[in-house]
Amino acid sequence: MDHFEQAYLVEEVNISGETINTFRGNSDFSLEREIAIDLGANPYAEDKFISFPRIDMQIGSVIKLYRAPMYTVIDGNQSQVVRSWQKTVGEMLSEKSIILGKEDKINFAVNFELEPEMNIKVIRVARTELVEGETIDYKVIEKS
Repeated sequence: MDHFEQAYLVEEVNISGETINTFRGNSDFSLEREIAIDLGANPYAEDKFISFPRIDMQIGSVIKLYRAPMYTVIDGNQSQVVRSWQKTVGEMLSEKSIILGKEDKINFAVNFELEPEMNIKVIRVARTELVEGETIDYKVIEKS
């Protein structure tokens, strides 16, 4: 099936539901993500899309680009910004393959509900056993 350029409006929507940016133009792509990229919206992998009317109707559409909330994860000495639609700290860490060791600590409980732009700190705890040698002076007594 041939694709022809259609007129699109991409509305970038934040977590509060407010439109924060719009991108207008024509595109001959057939998927919301591709159209958003073509029009300069630069979606992240975690972002979601809803279009009306449907893209496959080929009459142009309004595409809502829902930006996934951002969180900062500070894991030891490394900091990374992640995006996720998960509901709790534990679900988000699991989704991002951030595994907690048995004795590791985080600044929120794993069942704590996520809030946009939270800073989650992971403190890695490692126990080691240290064995030190010590020289002990002694006296030798010889008896016959």
